[in-house]
Amino acid sequence: MEQSRLELINTMHVKSPKDSYLAFAAAVENQMAGNRQKAIQIIERLISFDPNYSQAYSKLGKMYENNKKRDKAISTYLKGQKIAYKMKDEKSIGEISEALMFLDAEEDSW
Repeated sequence: MEQSRLELINTMHVKSPKDSYLAFAAAVENQMAGNRQKAIQIIERLISFDPNYSQAYSKLGKMYENNKKRDKAISTYLKGQKIAYKMKDEKSIGEISEALMFLDAEEDSW
């Protein structure tokens, strides 16, 4: 029997748990499959072992927003914004800045 995309990525992620790209992909696939809590856990772990993976903050912030955890979303976005500027990740800077704008939570210190 052929593995689904979700099963394949989860299997690959289990074999290489500290591969940031695989962890991010596993989180996205789990989120799309409705496994929200698992997706959040994967992204939180990703940030713990690769704190400079700026796209993870944008994804995690959005997951928190979707779970009605506004304060956690804002905190995550603000951390991610600092990392994105540090890493010069223009895509993440834009995504995070837009999310903060919609949450009316842009940090004044920039």
